[in-house]
Amino acid sequence: MKRYPVIITLFFFLNIFFCCGIAIGSDHLNFYEINVEAEPSNHTLIATAKFTIKSITGEGIKFFLNEKAKITELKLNGDIKNYKGELRENSLYGKAGYEVEIEIPQDIKKGSSYVILELKYTAAFDKKPEKPKFSREFISDEAIGYIGEDGTFLSPSALWYPVMEGVKDFAYKINITSGKGYEYITAGDRIRREEEGDKIITSFQFLNPSEEIFLVGGKYKISEGIYNDIKIYTYFFPEDEDLSDRYIESVKNYLQLYEGLLGKYPFGQFSVASNFLPTGYGFPTFTLLGQEILRLPFIKDTSLGHEVLHNWWGNSVYVDYESGNWCEGLTTYLSDHYYKEMKGEGINYRKEMLRGYANYVNEGNDFPLKDFKSRTETFTRAIGYNKSAFVFHMLRIELGDEKFFTALKEIIKRQSFKVTSWRDLQKIFEEVNGQSLEWFFKQWIEDTGAPFLNLKNAAYKKNGEGYITSFKLVQDGKPYLLNVPIEITTEKGKVKKIIRIKDKKESIEIRTADRPLSLSIDPDADIFRLLHKQEIPPTISRVMGDKNRIIVLPTNGDKEIKKAYKEVSDAFLLEGKSTPPLIKNDSDLTMEDIKNNALFIFGGLNENRVLEKLIDKLPEGVSISRDKITINKRSYQEKGNFTVLTIPNKLNPDKAIMIIIGFDPNSIRATGGKLIHYGKYSYLAFKDGKNIDKGIWDTKDSPLIVNLEKD
Repeated sequence: MKRYPVIITLFFFLNIFFCCGIAIGSDHLNFYEINVEAEPSNHTLIATAKFTIKSITGEGIKFFLNEKAKITELKLNGDIKNYKGELRENSLYGKAGYEVEIEIPQDIKKGSSYVILELKYTAAFDKKPEKPKFSREFISDEAIGYIGEDGTFLSPSALWYPVMEGVKDFAYKINITSGKGYEYITAGDRIRREEEGDKIITSFQFLNPSEEIFLVGGKYKISEGIYNDIKIYTYFFPEDEDLSDRYIESVKNYLQLYEGLLGKYPFGQFSVASNFLPTGYGFPTFTLLGQEILRLPFIKDTSLGHEVLHNWWGNSVYVDYESGNWCEGLTTYLSDHYYKEMKGEGINYRKEMLRGYANYVNEGNDFPLKDFKSRTETFTRAIGYNKSAFVFHMLRIELGDEKFFTALKEIIKRQSFKVTSWRDLQKIFEEVNGQSLEWFFKQWIEDTGAPFLNLKNAAYKKNGEGYITSFKLVQDGKPYLLNVPIEITTEKGKVKKIIRIKDKKESIEIRTADRPLSLSIDPDADIFRLLHKQEIPPTISRVMGDKNRIIVLPTNGDKEIKKAYKEVSDAFLLEGKSTPPLIKNDSDLTMEDIKNNALFIFGGLNENRVLEKLIDKLPEGVSISRDKITINKRSYQEKGNFTVLTIPNKLNPDKAIMIIIGFDPNSIRATGGKLIHYGKYSYLAFKDGKNIDKGIWDTKDSPLIVNLEKD
């Protein structure tokens, strides 16, 4: 089965990748032991590898090594063997590699259920990625293999160790010899670290099923902590060593939180390592963060916990990708969403997820959760993360907290280090619930789309000593079975109900003791549904997610500022979109262009001649003049200032406009490329590249809220 990257949200900056394995009984588990000596100064690796292969199929063994590798010795069950090899593209990673085939003699086949393959080889990894592409919606699939003084990153796709064809499940032990001052880390428990003269010898072992091995190194300073019996390490570059204590303390807090919710942490250690590349990855037992990401103050409060949690979901309870990747949604729900929920802000996070789905998903790109494998573009995130997280939220409401978390603990108990499907989850949730949930998983996992609710004919009347509020709920399109939260505000308080509906049209009556003032459907955003236009404020993601977009560049103004605008506009061309936006000068834009497209308007009134036609109605507290921008009654007009506003398109309410204005080339270049990471916001303000204000415009006219006092 092909393994897929499981991408993890790094709040609004980067994302994390990790690999998982397939459960198999330990008696049948293949075992790899690799001794590695790396020399960063000349980018070389010298390795001795021993593979005990218990799953023999076919007439021989085939494996791939890096195209620059040189095999100096090869043995099969202790005897030196001849082999044939050639450079060929391998099927697993689709990269060119040195393919080696070895025929297994008949006497070995008959006399043993396994073979032991040993080989010695050298390889050079001297190609450092110049600009590896990592963004909010894209994790590079580049075969990164590099050993150097500034750091080491060896991915499986670089074929730094022999990748066996047809051998997917193995445990491993890696022994690394390095020069003093240069440390290595890989997934698994560190069982040895000794200094011998000018060398460091480090050993890691991972005794659970795996498919891939990453090896990371650098001139790290290692700090250590402990939580109960779990060792915590940081591998940071010397200039960041002062961050170690805070990261270790944060890891302790997350371990305490999740052991309380889910049970015992499944490994013996957790490490946070810094990467010389601008990446964010997660693996069993450690997370690897780019140095700049590591320094961001919010990472410890958001993404770090997400990474710790993935060691339950994904890194120990494995994912059956062929039937749908469920773990990204569950991890998002129990980390990013859960942290907001603990602060009383869960509703805001759920609204953000609904807006993301509305902005990026349409009939042309929608797909069911059973088909989600990994995140590739923005719309896949909106489905595989947002919709999936919402499914677990609705399941929690359906079962109640006690049954929901009991089921999660039972999943971990039964499924640790086993491949787990949506169907496996369903079975355990049903057992704990005591009722079938087939209807729930069918409509949310196997089907596309989301319900669209309309509120009709809302009114109330006096009835005896109380009142009856009556209304109709109408579902456009295919009807869903839904538990719909209802809130009626009366003269003396709020009345809350949950009504189950299943038909396209349902008439509902609710009795209250006191006179009703207003009616609200789904007031806390507890249902995954399509939003009404009035519920979607203009945001950066709304512009970015539109199928039809135009970047409008200014023809007036300072030459260097115009050049800077052009440079940063390229970020919107690369953001994981199969169809990039068009680019036009303001002088070439037509009224039809404005009417039919979402617009990126670069430049202020003195620069972009289109802008004046579009800003006759701005949000409260916002103004644009020829020499300054005002947001929330604060003015921006100096060097270092950079602002972003999103507004509705007055010619087409289905479209939004983003206005990007900087006051000097440096501020534009320093900030413009970051905008893709602030998609949920309606407005932004920066000073010298640092965000100083951000927010989302209010939406006040939802069709699902009715003032019952109106005629």
